[in-house]
Amino acid sequence: MAETLEEAQCKINDQLLESAFPRGELEIPGKRYLPASEGLNKAEYAAIHLKVPNSGNAEIDVMVRKSLRGELAQKVLVGMVSITPNYRLPENKSDCAKIAKLAFMLVDAMTKEMDK
Repeated sequence: MAETLEEAQCKINDQLLESAFPRGELEIPGKRYLPASEGLNKAEYAAIHLKVPNSGNAEIDVMVRKSLRGELAQKVLVGMVSITPNYRLPENKSDCAKIAKLAFMLVDAMTKEMDK
């Protein structure tokens, strides 16, 4: 009998929760066998490398969002500078702060749209 869509999705979810770096058991002399630390599961590993905050682990998702926000702000700043004719470096820290704030405002708007 063919599996249902729900069964297939459950199987995929179970596979994502498997370790990205599976290891066998660890033997410690004089102790019982202990399972080795599994580390990141496949969903966490993919979320980090693809920069998609959808790992199922809230702590990792926060870090991915923060990293993505910084990376996008860098790209926005490059774009702002490249489209500005006769661009000059800001003359004081206040101007720098305004430009950075604008870049992050644009990034926040972008990520808000991405989350829809």
